[in-house]
Amino acid sequence: MLLGRPHPAAADGTPALRHAFATSVTGSGDLSTWADVSGLSLTGVAAGDAICQARATAASLTGTYVAWLSTGSNDAYCHVQGLTGTQVDGCSGAVTLPGAGPWVRTDGTPWSGTLDEIVTANVLFTPLVTDESGTIDISNAQARWTGTHPDGTPTGGDCDGWTNSAAVGLADAGRGPTTADSWTLDQSALCNATNLRLICLETGPGLPPAKPRDPGALVFVSSIDGDGDLSTWPGAGGLTEIAAGDSVCQSLASTAGLPDPQTFVAWLSDGRGINATDRITTDGPWKRVDGIPIANSKADLLDAALFTSISQDETGAYPGKAGVWTASDPSGIAGIYHCNEWRNSSNAGTGLTGALNSVRASWTDGNDNSCDMINRIYCFSNVVSVFFDNFEGGDTSRWDVTVSQ
Repeated sequence: MLLGRPHPAAADGTPALRHAFATSVTGSGDLSTWADVSGLSLTGVAAGDAICQARATAASLTGTYVAWLSTGSNDAYCHVQGLTGTQVDGCSGAVTLPGAGPWVRTDGTPWSGTLDEIVTANVLFTPLVTDESGTIDISNAQARWTGTHPDGTPTGGDCDGWTNSAAVGLADAGRGPTTADSWTLDQSALCNATNLRLICLETGPGLPPAKPRDPGALVFVSSIDGDGDLSTWPGAGGLTEIAAGDSVCQSLASTAGLPDPQTFVAWLSDGRGINATDRITTDGPWKRVDGIPIANSKADLLDAALFTSISQDETGAYPGKAGVWTASDPSGIAGIYHCNEWRNSSNAGTGLTGALNSVRASWTDGNDNSCDMINRIYCFSNVVSVFFDNFEGGDTSRWDVTVSQ
C-alpha cells in the first residue's frame, strides 16, 4: 500500500481497499474540544467525523472517513453507511443499505470483513493497532470512545451524545490490542478522561484484501467448550488430563479436514511438570486457518505480543469474546492453577485462563476461573503445512513484522 495515492480500483470503479485506523490524537468525551475541530463549531458525532477526516488528511490518505460512534438515536452501524437512525428502525427506514468494508489497516494488513460480517459474525482478522500514519502500538494505552456494542448498536454510554467532558459522565469504550467484541466494548471511561482515541473507518464498500498463502503450523481455538475436567469433553476419547485435551484438539482438526490432525496438541500446562511450551516441538511459523499469522517463531510466540489473536476456530468461524483454559504464563510455563491437572469440574478448584481476543500476555495469562466455569482450549499443530487456508491468497512479504508493546 502506498499512502497518499488514490486507491487502485476494480473494473467497475469500486475502490479495491478501504482503510481503518485509530487516531494518533486523544481527547475527552466532548469531541468539540479536540484540537482538530477547533473553530469549526461542530459537536457530537459530526465533530468525531471531522477529527477522523483531519487525521486522514494529515496522513495523506484519500477517501472519506467517519468515526465509529453511536448515540441513542444514531448507531455506528447506520452511521458508517452514511445513514441516520439505528438498526432497530432500519436506519430510519432506508430503502437500501449501501454496506461498507471490508477494511485494511493503514499498514496494509487486513483488519476486517464487511460491516455486516463484523456485526453478525465477529469477522476481525487482526487488532486495529495502527494509527492514521501506519504506526503500530499494542500497548494498553489504546482505549477508544465508541458507545457501541459489537453488533453496531448503541450501548447508551455516550457522554450525552459526545458533548460532555464532566467528571460525573461515563461512556463505553473499546480497547486496541484485541479483536472479538472488546475492540468496541471493553470498559467504561469518565467523560473527562483525555487519553482516549477514536476509531475511523473509510466509507463505502470495497474489495476483500489479499491474505497470505505461505506455509505455517496451524493454530485454532476450539469450537467447543467445557469445564475443567477435560475427560468429559466431546472428543476426549476416554482419556483424562492433558491427554484428553490433545484428543479433543485432534478430533476437532480431523472433523474440520485440517492437515495432519494427529499432530495437534492442546496449549495446556499442569502441576506435574508439564509445560505448554515443551509440548510445542516445531519452531513455527504459526497461522490461523484463514492464513493470518500468529507468530513467526517459537520465541515470537512466547514474547507476550502475538501478531493477531487466536480468535478463529477450526471451522473458520470467529467466536465472540471467550475464555480459554491454559494454566500457562506467556512463556508457556505452568501456573499454579490447573483444575487439579484438568480433572476438576467443581467451583472449589481454580484454573488459569487466557482471552481468545487478546494479542498481549492475556492471550494465555488472563484470569483465574473456578473449574466449573465454561471455557475453550487452544490447539497447536506441530507440523508446518505446505499450504492451507480457505481464502484467496496474495503477497506475503509484509507479514514478517515486528510489533511494539
